[in-house]
Amino acid sequence: MKHYYSNGTYKGHIAVSDLEGDALLIELGSKMVVKPICYFSEIISLDIVLHNIDGTEENYSYEIENCPEVIYSTKTTTSIEFRIKSNYTLAWSIKILAEDYGDGVQIGDAPDYIWQNGLRDNRWELLDDNITVYYGNLGFEDYIDIFAFEVNYTNGSYVYFNDTQGEVDFKILILNQTNGAIINSTNGTTIIAPKGIHVIRIEKVGGNSESVNYRFSMPELINYENKDGELEDLSRMFTNFYILVGVMFLAPMGVVLWWNRDNIFRGKKNEIHIEQHELMMLNRLKNRIEKKIDKEIIISSLHQLGDSPWDSVIVEWGKPFLKHMTENLEICLWKITNYEILLGIKINKYAWNLAGIRIYSSQGDSVRIKNVTPEKIFKEDEIFLDQLNSKTNLFLKITFRNKPSDINFQLSGVVNGEPVAASSNKTIKWEE
Repeated sequence: MKHYYSNGTYKGHIAVSDLEGDALLIELGSKMVVKPICYFSEIISLDIVLHNIDGTEENYSYEIENCPEVIYSTKTTTSIEFRIKSNYTLAWSIKILAEDYGDGVQIGDAPDYIWQNGLRDNRWELLDDNITVYYGNLGFEDYIDIFAFEVNYTNGSYVYFNDTQGEVDFKILILNQTNGAIINSTNGTTIIAPKGIHVIRIEKVGGNSESVNYRFSMPELINYENKDGELEDLSRMFTNFYILVGVMFLAPMGVVLWWNRDNIFRGKKNEIHIEQHELMMLNRLKNRIEKKIDKEIIISSLHQLGDSPWDSVIVEWGKPFLKHMTENLEICLWKITNYEILLGIKINKYAWNLAGIRIYSSQGDSVRIKNVTPEKIFKEDEIFLDQLNSKTNLFLKITFRNKPSDINFQLSGVVNGEPVAASSNKTIKWEE
């Protein structure tokens, strides 16, 4: 038999001739903490099984004589089953208690990630126009909740929040309806969403690990009308102006070519030239970052390092422990101690949105991050970097809880509306 989840009590009887016993199936949500109160009038054999969204089963407890004090569901749990057997005639009762019912109107915790390839199932709640207010909770070490909303207008909708509450950030993410990629986002201000299903992302502010309650009203969805008229190409009217401006911009190049004629025409390689005062400054910054001194001084030094020429920083810090370079991106990793690294990221042409980096070990124990300076939201081996603007450098000092056996990294985010990932092409042993 099956009962939908509630804070209620379920009762039954088993006869001595009933070899199969009783089975109680109760709907349960993702990442819930429930406290069962069980009574059995005789000795029993109890199996507890968790049922998953993909139809598989997971044995939680096997042939025990009473219910455990606490049961923890997983992120894929949809229901819990109690299988009761006995060699005696008996009466039984099971009462289920839970402190938190769930996020939104569903039971359990809302997922902390977006569905893949546009394939959404009922784990991701689709907001209902008939429900005006939604409530939720981000518990201990729960940082993100994901909800879905649907735009039905053929031309799309203006979407915005008009009522939110809680120490959390509300973001609207616009998805490509074919592959599920994020193509646009906003922090709750008005955005145009095409027809289809999109995302509301709710995240704790500042990486707070404590429990936070939040509330939001159903976002406003207003029909979008494209009022742009037919445009005419008038560039032909500015041909002479373009020629004049082109000459003005190219003239300084002639001066630069003249100054560097020795390097260009005599085959001399370009050399990185660092002024003495700049070298002394970079050396001081390096000493501050390597030594365990005041946190604010380290943060200031990392910011100054980001403002320094990239090539000069590499000359001062030496050959990186690990390096990755593309046309738009350069990542360097220097080892400071057995538990600390300096991570440098240089962005060239295009900005990265919703960027995050994972520093991981492909062998041995997983990497566990203890601290990031300047402060960034992180969990286990992942760091959320938010937006990386074009033509900027970012430096982070990262401290590990454990000493990794080897190290890799992977940077992912959205560039020009398309999901992009960059990763190191080799694994470096930590002791090398």
